[in-house]
Amino acid sequence: MAGENPSTLLSLRLAGTWRVGQRFWSKVQKSDGCWIWTGAVSSNGYGEFTIVHGTVVTSHRLSYFLAGGTLSAGQEVLHTCDNYLCVRPDHLYPGTQAENMRDWRERGVRSWSKRHPTAKLTADDVRVIRARLKEGEMHRLIASDFGVCTSCISHIARGARWSSIA
Repeated sequence: MAGENPSTLLSLRLAGTWRVGQRFWSKVQKSDGCWIWTGAVSSNGYGEFTIVHGTVVTSHRLSYFLAGGTLSAGQEVLHTCDNYLCVRPDHLYPGTQAENMRDWRERGVRSWSKRHPTAKLTADDVRVIRARLKEGEMHRLIASDFGVCTSCISHIARGARWSSIA
């Protein structure tokens, strides 16, 4: 939690209160597998929860803290299940962003289109785009065909996005 702004730290301390916990867990659908967050969802696909005074935290992070979890400097709350909306405490663990990216690669789940709710491209689209780029087709024509901006095609061409797709 080092490096977080003071209002977030205060809010996370308040998160342990009975009322916040009751409000939070009322938005969770429990099952034998993942416990799914049914509240607000951000544009990047993670659940969001307003604790107090407009302070918003990710639902999986709050779940981890409500269950007694702690974080060291530089750590985040990661999922063992690769489900952005899962808040089941035993599916959550502390780790760094680098560890998260390595785990994704090792498990083969770094397919952005499957994980990101607003992704326009699939892995197959990226393969077609790369083939068209290899043939020398202009970025703007490819972008137009796939309904994305030219910078998206440039990122794919440079390997800055979709690098896990051959």
